[in-house]
Amino acid sequence: STTDNINGSNNNGSNGGFPRTSSAERGLSRARSLSPTSGRGAAGAELWERLELLRFMVEQSDGHLLLGMGETKRLWKALQGCSTVLFGWLRLAQDAGGVLSPQAQALVLSETLALPPATLRTLPVLDLFLPFF
Repeated sequence: STTDNINGSNNNGSNGGFPRTSSAERGLSRARSLSPTSGRGAAGAELWERLELLRFMVEQSDGHLLLGMGETKRLWKALQGCSTVLFGWLRLAQDAGGVLSPQAQALVLSETLALPPATLRTLPVLDLFLPFF
């Protein structure tokens, strides 16, 4: 696996005394720190962990597997009651790149824009917009 040090790659192999971590490990640790499950208890935490497993597996396929429009639409509908988890996970999926197909990305943008105005002004939704611009 490709490894980089915390300060970025350098040619002499030195990592400044820090252990090398793969991009997958950094992504997983970042995902855990950004988990939007507070206030959702064990069910929200379990849902987040399952979504993170899905993201990890798709990322590890090196572009051979992407979530298409159908899968993304099913996730959107199934997780409407857990919108904070959905928006947080979609944001991480967008940041990771190579998780959502171009059609799925377009679906996320169109579905997000169709949300009620009060929902559009919430921090999780605004955060979800950032990767599109």
